[in-house]
Amino acid sequence: IYLKYGEPDNIIQSPHEPMAYPYEIWHYYTLPPNQSNKKFVFVNYNIVTKDMELAHSNAIGEMNDPQWHLKLHSRASNIETNVDRTEYDTHYGSKALQLFNNPY
Repeated sequence: IYLKYGEPDNIIQSPHEPMAYPYEIWHYYTLPPNQSNKKFVFVNYNIVTKDMELAHSNAIGEMNDPQWHLKLHSRASNIETNVDRTEYDTHYGSKALQLFNNPY
């Protein structure tokens, strides 16, 4: 993503959110062609390494996973396996959706 779009305008890092894998949200104010307010969520599902993989984006032509928030919190043992569910119940310290929707 960095090689394709350059440096993001804002990066939010969350290495220790309760019940979630470490993640980063990259926010680009503008992307070609004529896209604005685009975000990319990178998640470290392995934890042992520092390898982040793209989990979700709202940019046209990029990976879009409606269940990214649920997968981000899949470390929790109480995740139900409902294929229609897209969000994890909020709990103390959960801020991934808030940061994705309002990264400022």
